[in-house]
Amino acid sequence: LLYVPSLLHWVYGKNIGTEIIRMGTIEQAYNTDATIVRNEESLKSPFDGKYIPAILDGERVPANFRIASVFTGSSEKLRDELKDLDIRIIKAQQQKSDNEEFFSEDVVKIENEIYQKVKLLVSENDTNSLMKTKQIKDGIDELVQKKALIIGSSSTSDAFLKSLKEEKAKLQDKIKMNTKEIYSATAGVISYSVDGYESQLGPNVIRSMTPKFLNDIKSQLKQSSNVDNTIAAEKPFAKIIKDVEYYFVTVLDPDKAKLFRVDDVINVRVNDIGKVYDGVVDYKSEIQEGKCILSVKLDKGISDTAALRKTNVDLIKNYYQGLKVPVSCLRNIDLKEMKAEIILDKANYADVRSIKIIGKNEEWAVIESLKSSGAEGVSLYDIYVINPENIREGQMINE
Repeated sequence: LLYVPSLLHWVYGKNIGTEIIRMGTIEQAYNTDATIVRNEESLKSPFDGKYIPAILDGERVPANFRIASVFTGSSEKLRDELKDLDIRIIKAQQQKSDNEEFFSEDVVKIENEIYQKVKLLVSENDTNSLMKTKQIKDGIDELVQKKALIIGSSSTSDAFLKSLKEEKAKLQDKIKMNTKEIYSATAGVISYSVDGYESQLGPNVIRSMTPKFLNDIKSQLKQSSNVDNTIAAEKPFAKIIKDVEYYFVTVLDPDKAKLFRVDDVINVRVNDIGKVYDGVVDYKSEIQEGKCILSVKLDKGISDTAALRKTNVDLIKNYYQGLKVPVSCLRNIDLKEMKAEIILDKANYADVRSIKIIGKNEEWAVIESLKSSGAEGVSLYDIYVINPENIREGQMINE
């Protein structure tokens, strides 16, 4: 009898936790690793050397479009020489421009002086002053020599610049002889990330894949990290993704695989790039090696995923948005009818309301009122009891 009041206070105590109903979203998703399968065609280099991309990775191109320029090792040295020569030409052009600007005023001044002396020479000829005439002629000759010296310096700059440009033209001809342009045979999306599986992972082999085959890809895959664009003869350095449709193929436990059916529309979140695409379940295998293979077909995001082969994804089966509450705040949950009860705090008293469960996962549920908002409904910003255990209808929530 002494402990009964304490027990009642513990069961029906005043400190009852409450929270506000808010809008939110939940999803029924399964995280897994997936292999991307596409219709791909490799582009090979004709010789050892390096390549220069003509377009960005992931861009779409038509057929017979220039993809890249490949060149030999000797051509690489010539390209370095060409870069140095371009710098020398730029400096020579700048120096020539500076000289012309610096001496232009001197040339004009000398020409004016020559003009004045010629006029003076004419006037002195009229007076038959041979001494002054000789002095004036000597002065004119001196001015002409100065002008010729200045103009000669400019001509020397022109000749030097011309020789540099001729040298550049010869280098460009040599480079052209050791360079080959690579063109696309068909239209598609270009990727310079090659991994050696381009010919093995086509859509036509999905139904013959095994869990071991896909897991071996995961352990063997080495994505291209060719930072200096080095290429080897008869080895692929780029690829064309030819079709719009591509596939995420994954290995699932049977209990997860049974939640997906062929032709189900689901969303795929590609965690490596943080984007979500809608897709359709294209194929689900029987249980083999204790696992099931699931293939999801997509037709969006092929450019975004062009550089990926193995990636982590969330397969989102269902997505719900609405009034979001913890599953733990619901009681008398009927999963068959998708109904439950929630206890609201109305004027500090417990009020039991019936709700419909729109969707749920292990932690959260999206609900809606079974009845119209008001005296019997559930609305946004209503206050609900966090833990409804042992709470009675009409019980005081907080004094």
